[in-house]
Amino acid sequence: MKIATVALAPVAIMMLANCTGSTNPAEATLFDNIANLQSGEYDSQLAAKEAQAQAIINANNATEGRINQMESQRASNAAVIASLRGQVADLRAEIGAAKGKMSGNAAATAQLNSLDSQAIAVQRDVEAGGDAEIARAELSRIRSAVRALSA
Repeated sequence: MKIATVALAPVAIMMLANCTGSTNPAEATLFDNIANLQSGEYDSQLAAKEAQAQAIINANNATEGRINQMESQRASNAAVIASLRGQVADLRAEIGAAKGKMSGNAAATAQLNSLDSQAIAVQRDVEAGGDAEIARAELSRIRSAVRALSA
């Protein structure tokens, strides 16, 4: 019996010498894995990885929320631009009709041409991303001038 104990002692020493103390399951030896399981090291690593994954999920959800908000804003902006384009088109049609009525009056026609140029400038501002409220106010001012001339 003593011979078996003496023969196994060097094997046990060699096995313990191979323990690296690693907490990485891919590199850890059998004894390291046993120690890491018993100490809860692997549970801690798993919890940290799960927290990291949850943080990534939360960041992705927040980013999706911002994207949805931006998409909604883009759609709203597109609707405002389309509305302003329509208002400019209506105003220019009104100017065209007024020019037809005032065809014999050169001074009024010149003023209507100037107002038409202003309407075109407002349209360019709208296309360039100008402020919608300013564009609406300018269109209203031009429309009032056209109506005053054609009255």
